[in-house]
Amino acid sequence: MVSLNEKSKGVLIRSRVKHVEENEKCTRYFFKKLYKAKPAIDTLINEEGKEVKSTQEILKVAHSFYTNLYKEQSMDEETVESFISKLTQKLDPEDSIILDESITLEEITRAMESMQDNKSPGMDGLPKEYYQAFWEQLSPSLCKVYKEAWDKGVWSTSMNTGAISLLWKKGTKKNLRNWRPLTLLGVDIKILSKALYFRLQTVVSKLVGTEQTCGIQGRKMTDSLAIIRDSYLYRIDLEKAFDNVNHMFLMKVLEILGFGEGFRRWIHVLYSSCIGVKAGVRQGCPLSPTLFILVMEPLACALRANELMKGLTPPGSGGLEIKFSMYMDDITLPLFFKIFNKVFIFKQRCIKSPVFTWRSIILVH
Repeated sequence: MVSLNEKSKGVLIRSRVKHVEENEKCTRYFFKKLYKAKPAIDTLINEEGKEVKSTQEILKVAHSFYTNLYKEQSMDEETVESFISKLTQKLDPEDSIILDESITLEEITRAMESMQDNKSPGMDGLPKEYYQAFWEQLSPSLCKVYKEAWDKGVWSTSMNTGAISLLWKKGTKKNLRNWRPLTLLGVDIKILSKALYFRLQTVVSKLVGTEQTCGIQGRKMTDSLAIIRDSYLYRIDLEKAFDNVNHMFLMKVLEILGFGEGFRRWIHVLYSSCIGVKAGVRQGCPLSPTLFILVMEPLACALRANELMKGLTPPGSGGLEIKFSMYMDDITLPLFFKIFNKVFIFKQRCIKSPVFTWRSIILVH
């Protein structure tokens, strides 16, 4: 049974009550707090373009927006097959067998120890520190819980429920498109996701081209910047990229890449929701960035194979032709994109898609 003390700690962490950690000292934190209040939603624009202010109307707009965002989208099967067929790399059978193995105590211990302290817990209020304090007693039972979830193909309701916190990015706060949904998952789910993330990291670099530099150990965003310097570029930002991942397409990509039934079953279990979420990978899940770049790899393969698309040979590339660069949902390339929308249901944010020069004074919008 969870003590009231542990629950109260979870509430404090979620509310970001930093002065509790700093023993109420008069640090710079207090002065910043005076001038920077947390963004709140007191007005939203509904589907008719009208502003609503009452709590009931705001909740109605939010419910409609996220219901449409996370509903299952139809896919163009012919286009799906044409993209998937361009995947050039596949897992070795030996790697696939290893990925399919049962989760071990050593793996979840490594995952738990890698997690940071003082992070928001899930709905149960149990932070990472709770698991760490009682790990010797909890970890064997946790392994059994994971095995049962895999066998049944579903989590318990409590484990499958997360709180969504909206983080304002920029632009008007009246438009929900300008808020990023961050899922606050239970630490028990995060431990499994992190364990699977570590497994995936052993093979993902073999499957994803060097143009993608996010979510892969040993690669970083500065690699992309070094490639595109001194060049004219077209930058595309994918609107609500994580939220628009089609689950069926994700599973097809994993299958074609050679992931076995066991690993794919883990992904199915993790992303099966009790509230009917049929699209998207959770922002806040340790595994999501790596799954996202795997979903993007068919597009990357199509770009590489397109003979009509000419790349650039930037300084310092050793004569290597660069057609594009990807970092999560930011794509930098000269041309070519609309076809992939039939698969992914992405929307381009035109305001973030200028033609520009890297390391130059002139910007051409």
